[in-house]
Amino acid sequence: MSESKKNRSSHRPGFLKRRNSERALELWLKHKQESEEAGETGADLYESWQREHPDHARAAKEWEQFLESGELKAALEKAEQAAPRTPRFSASSTLAFWKRAALSLVAASFLFWVLPLQEWIALSQADHSTQVGEQYQGTLPDGSTVILNTDSALQISFSEHHRSVRLLKGEAMFKVTSNPERPFTVAMNHQRITVVGTQFIARISDETEEVLVLEGKVRSESQTEPGSPGRLLQANDRLVHKGDIVSVTKAKGVPAWLNGQLVFDATPLPQAIQEMDRYLPQTLYVMGRSIRDRRLTATYHLDKLDQDVNVLAETLNIQVWRMGPVILFY
Repeated sequence: MSESKKNRSSHRPGFLKRRNSERALELWLKHKQESEEAGETGADLYESWQREHPDHARAAKEWEQFLESGELKAALEKAEQAAPRTPRFSASSTLAFWKRAALSLVAASFLFWVLPLQEWIALSQADHSTQVGEQYQGTLPDGSTVILNTDSALQISFSEHHRSVRLLKGEAMFKVTSNPERPFTVAMNHQRITVVGTQFIARISDETEEVLVLEGKVRSESQTEPGSPGRLLQANDRLVHKGDIVSVTKAKGVPAWLNGQLVFDATPLPQAIQEMDRYLPQTLYVMGRSIRDRRLTATYHLDKLDQDVNVLAETLNIQVWRMGPVILFY
C-alpha cells in the first residue's frame, strides 16, 4: 500500500508517557487494593508490568511519588475547603488516605479515566494513528485525503469494489475522491457512513458518535440495528448518536481544530477541560463543586495550549496546580 504521509503538527509529543502514566495508576490502585485484601495478583501484575520496559518503571515511580506527595494532599484539602460538601478524607494512614482520595476523585466525576483494554487493541489494529496533541494529514490509496485529530486511530481496508475505513477512536476529516463504482464507507461503533464523493468529519468520544458533513451528502446507517432506516445528511448537518438517542442539527462553520484552535462559547468548565485534556500529555482534573458551574468563553491555539492553561485559570479566577503527570483546577 503506497501513500504519502504528512504530519501537520505535533503540538504535544507526550502520548506514550501519558499512556504509561495512566496504566501505572491503574495497576497501582489494583495493587494497593489487593494488598489490603492479602492478595498477590495485583502486586504481581504491577511488578511484572514495571519490568517490561524502563519507561514503565519510570512512570510507576512518578505516579507513586505523586500519589504519596504532600503537595497533592494539600491540594485536596484546599479543594475540600472550597467545597464543604465534598467528603472529608481521613489520613489515619497514607494507604487508606490515598485509596479514599482516588475513589473520591472517581465518585466526584473529576474527569478521571484510565486507558481501557479496548483502546490498546484498537491501536494495534490501526493503519494510521496520532499521539496526544498531534495531527496527521495523509493521502489514501484511492487519492482521498484524511486528517486525523489528536489521539485518534483508523483502520483501512480497500478492495476492487469497496473502500472501507474504520474509525477506531478519536476524530477524522475525510475528503473523498468520487468513484460511484467503489463506495466509500466509514464505520464507527454504532454508525456507518456511506459516501460517493464528499467531505465530512467523524468523531468517537466516550459514548457519543458524531458526523458533520462539510460538503456533498452522506448516508448514515445503524450498525447495531440492521434494517433500520438510514438518514441522508447534507452539508452542515451534524448527527449525534448518544446512548439510544440520535439527533440531527445544523452546524455553523468547520470545527476549530482544523484551523489549529479550540473555541469555547459559554462552555461549562468541566466540558472545556475535558476538550483541552484531549490535546495535552498531562491528565486534567476539575476539583471542587464551587467552580464546576463556571462557563468559559475563549479561543486558544493548540500549539500554545500548555500556556493557555494558566490563562484559563486567570480568566475564571481559579487555581491551577501542576504536579507531575496531573494538572488540577480548583
